[in-house]
Amino acid sequence: MQEIQLGTSEQQAKAGSRTTRLSEAQLSDALSAMREDGIVCVKGAVATDLIAVLNEKMQADLDNRTPSRKVNAWNSLRPPPFHPYLYEEIVYNDAATAICRGLLGARATLTTYGANTSWPGQSEPQNVHRDVPDGIITEVCPAVVLNYPLTQFTVENGATLVYPESHRTSVAEAGGTRKYSEAMLAKQARARQPEQTVGIGPGDLIVRDLRLWHGGMPNVSDERRIMLALVVIDPDYTDADETGFKGFEAEQGSDDFWRNPRLETSVEFVPAGDRSYYQHGHHSTPPTALYRDWQMRKGSSKT
Repeated sequence: MQEIQLGTSEQQAKAGSRTTRLSEAQLSDALSAMREDGIVCVKGAVATDLIAVLNEKMQADLDNRTPSRKVNAWNSLRPPPFHPYLYEEIVYNDAATAICRGLLGARATLTTYGANTSWPGQSEPQNVHRDVPDGIITEVCPAVVLNYPLTQFTVENGATLVYPESHRTSVAEAGGTRKYSEAMLAKQARARQPEQTVGIGPGDLIVRDLRLWHGGMPNVSDERRIMLALVVIDPDYTDADETGFKGFEAEQGSDDFWRNPRLETSVEFVPAGDRSYYQHGHHSTPPTALYRDWQMRKGSSKT
């Protein structure tokens, strides 16, 4: 996996900046890596003190409420979508938005503000899968996920296994089961060896094509490892478009935060007060304009 090094948090502080921009050459390298490998890591993308605040809050949320892990053992609560835990340096990170707009166009839209957790005692690896339907492969990237580790990724705490270049590999052989056969995995490994995202940690950013094959690995440590997962889509992409990544809830009073010229958002605002809306792990499907359009297209495809 290609890594692009930006400034350290100490260098950012001296410059009076909370985030560091990609140079034109670095952006070109990042876009090339996404097209060729389906994944890239930007080191030092955001100041680590912001990540530490989110980690403290999200760990405390998990202490108080454990999401169901019956369907997905890596299930997690979402990051709090309200102040004072909203940071432009993360949601509208300069490096992240530049890559998203370069891949997905000027209408690139944030549709999921979530997280994954690797839990202590998770002894079995996750089935290798991709996060979009098992449709045909095209040259067009439909969506990416922005992963911000809140703690260091190690072999012991289950750093994610990824298969570079697999975003261009058909999975029709799996028959929509998301259970890729040993033969499929072996063939892909011969083309390009899989690797774990070891050595990536707070302040770093992973951008991954949603079609890339990946899977969580066993966590033999005694710590929970959380990473933010922000899904950004091309809203005009419709081929094999069956994903539920069409919007999320945020709290009234944060309306202005979710309007930013660098990135469009698909948000349903809910009244302040009861905050249970964000303290569950599965993706929500609030009736945003994108979600209603998707439902309409699903219905018309059956007629």
